[in-house]
Amino acid sequence: MIKILVVDDHELIIESIKSILKKQEGMQIIASASDGEEALKIIRKSQPDLVITDVYMPKINGMELTRSIKAEFPAIKVLGLTIFDDAKTITSMLEAGVDGIVKKDLSKEVLISTITNTMHGMTVLDNAAYRTFIQLTQSDSFRDQKTMHENNLTITELTIIRCVAQGLSNTQIAEKLFLSESTVKHRLTMIMTMFSVDDRVQLAVAAAKKGIV
Repeated sequence: MIKILVVDDHELIIESIKSILKKQEGMQIIASASDGEEALKIIRKSQPDLVITDVYMPKINGMELTRSIKAEFPAIKVLGLTIFDDAKTITSMLEAGVDGIVKKDLSKEVLISTITNTMHGMTVLDNAAYRTFIQLTQSDSFRDQKTMHENNLTITELTIIRCVAQGLSNTQIAEKLFLSESTVKHRLTMIMTMFSVDDRVQLAVAAAKKGIV
């Protein structure tokens, strides 16, 4: 039996999900909550298998709730429920650690299959969320953010590395980034230490191997 907690500040949404799942074999809604704060109290007491949560709610929103759940109860699955499919919402929910994202106007069949797939370890995105995710992953800004995160770099350090790979001098880099030449030199020294290299050529090669340039 999959024990489910539904969290939404609109009672109509909660009742709609309850009506869909009340006769579904193997699934049971054990409680509902109107905000993340109330939800956490229920989770700590009842420890459901799955939390279906709205994204934007008062007190504690869906992103904050998801982070708290994953920190305290990593085995609990979380489905983000939203009317939005914009880049900010999708990115925020995925970064928070949700196991899936679905629209509030989903059908009975989609809800049940989403719950089933999520409980089997799949990350489930509905069509609109998936399209937004694909657009994000294909954007330069997303790739830069991913690169900076994976290599523990700031945007300035990333830009300096790419400038070095292009063969720019410290003076040229300083002019491009509106920095002093001494600042560029200091940053470059720190970057070389970070990459365990001794010169600009080695840095460019190391960066290329990591897919930074």
